[in-house]
Amino acid sequence: MKNLILALLLCLPIISTQAQSIFVRDNQVVNLTLGVGRGVPLEASYEICIADNLFDDKNCSLGIGGYLGWTHYTERYDGIRHHNNSYRFGVRVAMHYYFVENLDTYAGLMTGYKGKRETWTGNSRLHSTASFDFVVGARYYFDKNWSVVGEFGAEHAFFRAGIGYKF
Repeated sequence: MKNLILALLLCLPIISTQAQSIFVRDNQVVNLTLGVGRGVPLEASYEICIADNLFDDKNCSLGIGGYLGWTHYTERYDGIRHHNNSYRFGVRVAMHYYFVENLDTYAGLMTGYKGKRETWTGNSRLHSTASFDFVVGARYYFDKNWSVVGEFGAEHAFFRAGIGYKF
């Protein structure tokens, strides 16, 4: 496995010279994903490319957009059932780089707000706070506009996967 990873890393400079930018100025993307975490987090994000050809590199661009996530899960404490509704929304900024044709890789930061409402036996409690998170992801375009999306990060779910649409 280590040899495979090393071989891929050594090939990246060759591959990146053949890649063409797929997220350029004024492109917009909407992602719908399901996460892995407590419950099944449902998430949506929107991004618009605000700059391309960054650092005189045709493969590098910058996007900004919004994020919204929600999940519901149930836990038991001391025999009492707790229902949890958790939500998060915010603004994301991401740097995109193109190593392979049709593959849009990116890393970014999000700042926003997160909250959780717990309900149990006639009681309810709301927790909320500001949030700051990091995300790393990729979109593979199997069509001019449609892509499969995978992201890692501490946003609403540690890992999420779904579909994206570029317009």
